[in-house]
Amino acid sequence: MIFIVLKYWFLILFLPVIMLIGLQLPVLSQIAVAPAAICINSPSNIASLQVSNGHTSVREISVSFKFGYLSTNHNGDLFMVYNDSLAEKRFGLTGNMRAFPRRFVLPPGSCQTVRIQVRNMKDKPDGVYWSRVILSSRQAAEEIKEINIYKGIGAKIDYVIRQSLPLF
Repeated sequence: MIFIVLKYWFLILFLPVIMLIGLQLPVLSQIAVAPAAICINSPSNIASLQVSNGHTSVREISVSFKFGYLSTNHNGDLFMVYNDSLAEKRFGLTGNMRAFPRRFVLPPGSCQTVRIQVRNMKDKPDGVYWSRVILSSRQAAEEIKEINIYKGIGAKIDYVIRQSLPLF
């Protein structure tokens, strides 16, 4: 009986407080990327990504490529396989890909188009090949305006957010 009363007191007292705190915080996101997967099958071998900054600060974005694919373990949990050199040699695109621009700065609320090109693969037979497009986002470095020894030494944690998109 006492547990039921405590359960309702929690809902009555703390749930509204948590909701009010949540409403006070601005909704921020990292970069958004569209489309979520890329398929290139045209003669030009070029695709486009749209990268947008939903954060309130300037973001530094870099584009890289890595061969990988999804797999499951014996429990059915998904994980990425990045170290399969035999599959990479047979199905990988990583060495034949280029991004334009590869690195750029994205102001808050703005968008950037990134072109991805798959260079000629005459040495490989017709088939399906893939890779991962890795987009790394971090807050742009701030300019140091003045050094004040009397304020002491501080530290700052810099988070790098990586998004991985499949490219076929």
